[in-house]
Amino acid sequence: MATTPRFSWAKTRLRIEEFGSAEAVLRLKFSNELLDDGFDQEIRTASQAIDSYEAQGFHLSTIRGDGYPRQLRTVHDAPPVLWWQGFHDVGDEDSVAIVGTRAPDEWGKEFARSLARLLAIQGVPVVSGLARGIDGVAMRASLEAGGRTIGVIGAGLGVYYPPEHRDLQDEVANSLLLSQFAPGTAVSKPKFPMRNITMSGFASLTVIVQAGETSGTMHQAKAAVKHGRPVIITSQVLRSAGWARDLKREGYEVTVVDTPREAFTAVQEIHRSRRAAAGDWGFGTLLRA
Repeated sequence: MATTPRFSWAKTRLRIEEFGSAEAVLRLKFSNELLDDGFDQEIRTASQAIDSYEAQGFHLSTIRGDGYPRQLRTVHDAPPVLWWQGFHDVGDEDSVAIVGTRAPDEWGKEFARSLARLLAIQGVPVVSGLARGIDGVAMRASLEAGGRTIGVIGAGLGVYYPPEHRDLQDEVANSLLLSQFAPGTAVSKPKFPMRNITMSGFASLTVIVQAGETSGTMHQAKAAVKHGRPVIITSQVLRSAGWARDLKREGYEVTVVDTPREAFTAVQEIHRSRRAAAGDWGFGTLLRA
């Protein structure tokens, strides 16, 4: 069903919650049929597709399954299915999203690079979207520092975008690469805001390094505050983006920093506060492909 036209993640999740399982929702689709042939064929087709994808190293978790990231499951707009390469780790719930413009200046690049290194050295996973600019800079810096680096992409697994990040995407897949879209799904503009929502729900917080008024990172910032996730922005973002000033003025948990060290300290403080308030999170089970 997730590959059919006009499929809606949000509506499907609500229907799964209403009817108790994905199987019940699928049965409803064929409720007017006298026989279960349509339902049975859908199950066979899906099973064959999943087996084929598994053979390629593409794994599937459903929102009600044990392998679905627990922190992502807590947000209202989490995707019902999640495809992944690599392995889930117990520390992924501490992951920090570093995002920003696709056309950063040297200051923005150095900020992303320095923060990613600081986090990697301390064992904090860095998550980003494999886009040009800040995303790629942060992910490469994390990898170079020996850190766990997680990608959330706006296409299906097996699709490389941008093409010049092919090697980077393959390297990230040794840690964890996530997509809510079926393997092989092509890139399209509407998928990127959806990817940002998923990244926000997966990460413990979001750092926006450099962005302007029309930057796509706006979608992640707005998703993060709706998810109850802290947002760290640089003073440059606060000056250049009205949406950032709006979030700050409206009283959301937004921290403004000037340097990578200040951002790193803010991350540490947020993580300490979270653990003090709710205890340590954790998947409970280490899942490896």
